[in-house]
Amino acid sequence: MEPEALNAFPLFLALEPETRRALAASAVVRTIAAGDFLFREGEPARSVHVLLDGMVELSLAATRSGCSVMIFTGGDVFLPAAALFEEPYLASGRALSESRVLVMDADRLRELAKNDAGLAMELLRLVSGQWRMAVRHILDLKCRTAPERLGAFLLRLADNAVSDTDARLPISKRHLAGRVGMTAETLSRALQTLADNGLYVRGRRIIIKDRAKVEAYCGPDPYANREDATLGVNVL
Repeated sequence: MEPEALNAFPLFLALEPETRRALAASAVVRTIAAGDFLFREGEPARSVHVLLDGMVELSLAATRSGCSVMIFTGGDVFLPAAALFEEPYLASGRALSESRVLVMDADRLRELAKNDAGLAMELLRLVSGQWRMAVRHILDLKCRTAPERLGAFLLRLADNAVSDTDARLPISKRHLAGRVGMTAETLSRALQTLADNGLYVRGRRIIIKDRAKVEAYCGPDPYANREDATLGVNVL
């Protein structure tokens, strides 16, 4: 890969030219088919993955239901803390759609970070952003009911859309249920509860009839202002 190609990624913008050249020399771009794994829980983290485009779900594949943790989107970096400190993956990464991934050697990245303060700070920023997002997921699970979590997540998706008419589910309802921590049966009941409070899902379209009512039902938003995006985190 040409060193200039790394300029497209926020993680590499502050790097010294020598560091950028060294990273580019060992980086490769891979295309991952929908349903394929990037890594599995328990495997040693020997690579750092940057998702260029597509969607990848982080989940416990060994469980019967495939418990979902979060969904990565374009620009996200997979678990740098695990790779930087040679820890095993706690969850598996599986592509929900065809995805392109930039793969770098974790040993090389770790050695370069020891001598390039810019790279070290960018990695610290990224780990901080992922920690904040993880805490927000915990707040969602502990402080909201299942329908409230679902409503808050659907509002986030609607707010990320270009317009109200473009607000759509980017994932199947099965993956939606896993993402918000409920069964498919509970999802059906939760969607009816949300419809009673002004939010509807028709196919994959998200329709907000009464924003104030659904916001009042869901409670305070732990994702307000999305500061995590400024820290390099774009996960759903």
